[in-house]
Amino acid sequence: MAPAAVSTIARDRLDTVSRHIMTPSFFTPSAVPKAPEDPLFGLAAACRAGTSDKKIDLGIGAYRDSDAKPWVLPVVKKVGLMLLMLLMLLMLLMLLMAKMPHEDTC
Repeated sequence: MAPAAVSTIARDRLDTVSRHIMTPSFFTPSAVPKAPEDPLFGLAAACRAGTSDKKIDLGIGAYRDSDAKPWVLPVVKKVGLMLLMLLMLLMLLMLLMAKMPHEDTC
């Protein structure tokens, strides 16, 4: 394709996009009803408004301690340990089953 043809194609595409952007939209604020407020944001606002120094905002985001280091919830650590123990138990069972004589070899 010649450079002039590419330039014309690009200019036509730019004109099309420009017309599309500048055309008034059917979706005006009166045409689209307001969605209900998300309860999570209300909960976060209530937490921020609280005055207790022991509060912990468990809303959106990663949790950090006062030194800005990641803080893992104790329950998450506990579940992680439980899953690790379960995995180890399954591996042990698989090893034991591999060492058991099979029916066809008895």
